[in-house]
Amino acid sequence: MNSSVTIKSIGEMNAFARTVARSLKGGETLALTGELGAGKTAFVKGLARALGIKNVVQSPTFLLMKCYPVGKNQKPAHQSKSSMRGKPRTDFHALCHVDAYRIKNERELLTIGLGEHLSDPGTVTAIEWADLVPELIPKNAIKMKFEHGANGKERLVTVTRRA
Repeated sequence: MNSSVTIKSIGEMNAFARTVARSLKGGETLALTGELGAGKTAFVKGLARALGIKNVVQSPTFLLMKCYPVGKNQKPAHQSKSSMRGKPRTDFHALCHVDAYRIKNERELLTIGLGEHLSDPGTVTAIEWADLVPELIPKNAIKMKFEHGANGKERLVTVTRRA
């Protein structure tokens, strides 16, 4: 299943990230590709906000991987559906943000523990520059290609999800 969305502002990027957040159940890998400045990190920042992550999210270019706890978004048993309207219901405990831009080979990411996160149903993993580590990307990954649009602020995002 493929879909595309044109994003004209950071507000629209955040709204798109909220929509994606609502669809996540845990265990997904988001394989993000696109040129520098195409919106990959902006999307992950919006996704983190949508998941209730309060930490400042920056591209982990030099750290390679940074994981953030998501547990505060778990729906308590006593909370009504109406009080949760618009908020993602998460069945996972962490968002793992990976940047493969500066790695020399895929082993570098495995050495720092990426393999455990990719196989953990309690983690959602977002990998920027996923095209540089194709052997690590699960076959059922949600692929998101970010492209520059018609003007300097516009972005086109194409999402490919296996049915």
